[in-house]
Amino acid sequence: TDIDECSSPDLNECSLHSRCENIFGSYMCRCDDGFKHYDYDAFTCVDIDECKEWGPCDQGCMNTLGSYECYCKTGFQLREDKRMCIDINECDTPVSGNPVCYGLCHNTIGSYMCHCPAGYNNTKDKRFC
Repeated sequence: TDIDECSSPDLNECSLHSRCENIFGSYMCRCDDGFKHYDYDAFTCVDIDECKEWGPCDQGCMNTLGSYECYCKTGFQLREDKRMCIDINECDTPVSGNPVCYGLCHNTIGSYMCHCPAGYNNTKDKRFC
């Protein structure tokens, strides 16, 4: 009769982040999602660095245990897919309830520029005229 090695941790060598699967006459250790077998060790599962192996993110990637998180550069935000980044239109985004520019605002990729009407100059912070 087959012994179910998965019925007790004392009967198998499956590591953390793996699950034991009984097969006739033996067992297998299956790694959890986001993990893989360490080299030729069929019992030990290690974290996959998705950022290095797959490059799943548009701008920035941070590996986490069993997964990853994408992030965007300043002036961009994550789309709903949580992988791609889109430009933020800062001209439509108030700062502390005030317009980002006190003149004419021009959105640029990843940033914005404030322009003053004729006869006015930008202040040092480039937001006021």
